[in-house]
Amino acid sequence: ALRVRGAGGGLVPREAGPVLDVEFCWARRRRRRWIGRLFGRADDAARCRAALSRWTAGTGLVPRPEGAGGGASFRLEDLPAAVGHLLETATEHAGVERGAAALAALSALSRCRRAYHGGTSGGGRAGREVVSARPAMLPADVLARVVGTVDCIAEHGWLGTNPDSVDGLPSLHVNIVTAGVPKYRDVACDDADATSLGRCVRSIFDAIEPHVYGELLPAVRERAGSDTVAVSEVFIRTYGSRDGDGDGAGGGRHGLSEHYDVSSFATCVVALEGAPAAGRGGLYTVPRGPGPDGAVSNHPALRQYFPLSPGDGVVHTWDVLHGVDIDPGTRRSSLIVWFVDFGGTPETHRDGPPPWLAHPADDDHVAQFVLATALGAEAPDALPLLCRSASAGNSFAQTRLGFLCDGDDPLSPRDLRRIADALARTGHDTAGAAEAVAAG
Repeated sequence: ALRVRGAGGGLVPREAGPVLDVEFCWARRRRRRWIGRLFGRADDAARCRAALSRWTAGTGLVPRPEGAGGGASFRLEDLPAAVGHLLETATEHAGVERGAAALAALSALSRCRRAYHGGTSGGGRAGREVVSARPAMLPADVLARVVGTVDCIAEHGWLGTNPDSVDGLPSLHVNIVTAGVPKYRDVACDDADATSLGRCVRSIFDAIEPHVYGELLPAVRERAGSDTVAVSEVFIRTYGSRDGDGDGAGGGRHGLSEHYDVSSFATCVVALEGAPAAGRGGLYTVPRGPGPDGAVSNHPALRQYFPLSPGDGVVHTWDVLHGVDIDPGTRRSSLIVWFVDFGGTPETHRDGPPPWLAHPADDDHVAQFVLATALGAEAPDALPLLCRSASAGNSFAQTRLGFLCDGDDPLSPRDLRRIADALARTGHDTAGAAEAVAAG
């Protein structure tokens, strides 16, 4: 229910009308820090007020005094700390009113959809975690031609249903370019009375080719400072129902969970339809937390949605955490372009992980996690990378290690000791784990 106001990061109501106005500060570890002002829609006002009021009682969060001046604004960079404190409270006080109040406050924050407010997110490494806007990338006539063709593909049941690599659900996409080669490039499109998947794909490629290869590719090369950047994959994703009933009965997906693009150096996402220009749904990112460690999280309260109108695009590097979430009863489609940069190395000489993932720095827990993901669980280097990332506090790597420990394939005593050591470096008491490993 929120949108960003100006460069200062203040938040104002998305629509006019009664609002909830709650001001509070955070006092923790002998510090007081204003988190600022929250605004909510009138229909959520009672729920938000009750949740925050219950939580502030005895938790270190106290209401701002009446008549206090200063005009503090809600800074989005403060939100990760607030969410982290709420999560700790909910965990430490599970089953009692204090923990329930923290969960209710997290629920209220998660319903507040915020628009993306920055140009570059995260730790600020050179050439890393870059987000670049590409407004009006596709003109209206191209959009109409592509969306109409996608509708035709969906009506004929030609959307791909193979399991998606992110969540294992049907992908509901159509490939336009694969491994750098346009699909169905030998298919003629001069027979207007005949319809086939090949003709549809060729029609889409012909419509987008000058914009992808003539405009977007040179821009990405310039931004990356490399003339060996190349287009690897081009495909279209669909979300929601495309059968006209708008209720998802046609089997459409309504989102894509947070992930990193391990197979591309950079990705461009272009909204084709159903794009919320105000940044209240669709493609989102979850920026890393402040500070040199740059904590990562996939909590819904931290999502920032890209404000894209149909035809607008956004380019991001591989290390930008992102996902998709659309409201029920809506539909959306996107053109996705993956870029790779192998430095001109011939495909027959490429061995090992791609160069943008290889050799992560010792203090780069995100790159370590992404490389481990790209290598796969069976690779001998994957577990050491996950342990290094987890010991630096990367929550995704810690979760992955938990799944490995609870999996069907037993881990060796050496691997279990390595995981226990990684947990110990994060401050956890692993004495019991060490004894269990020693006992076999």
